[in-house]
Amino acid sequence: MIAKLVALVVCVILLGGVLELGALQDGRSKSEAAKAGKIEGKITRSDLKGKQISNASVSLNTKDRPYSPDAIMKTSTDSEGKYVLNGVAPGIYVISTSVTFDPPCPAKADGGRQVGTAAAGDVTVGSGQTLKRDFDFKCQ
Repeated sequence: MIAKLVALVVCVILLGGVLELGALQDGRSKSEAAKAGKIEGKITRSDLKGKQISNASVSLNTKDRPYSPDAIMKTSTDSEGKYVLNGVAPGIYVISTSVTFDPPCPAKADGGRQVGTAAAGDVTVGSGQTLKRDFDFKCQ
């Protein structure tokens, strides 16, 4: 009976350690994870009456490396033009987007690409904050 009780206690302790390890697998402490914020928004195209842009790329970079190809976080918009960046540590960032226009813009005389890019400037994410940043594109 005592052996079974000891085995049960050891299993509970080990299980608690596994759960703790799983919660911290991304390298953050529990308190850091609890403080993380979120950035969400929508990407639209105003020249098409606010049509949502799906499959647009959204990148989050630090303020000192705003256009680095090694973004801290990356995601794409869904079929409704919405994106979400979860687990953002408090700090100052730059959000940048890149879209391919569909339908394409009228052809430019110089044969320019049908791609748009934008950045939201500095955005500050506070502890546990949900920040909303929308982007709107149009053909020029």
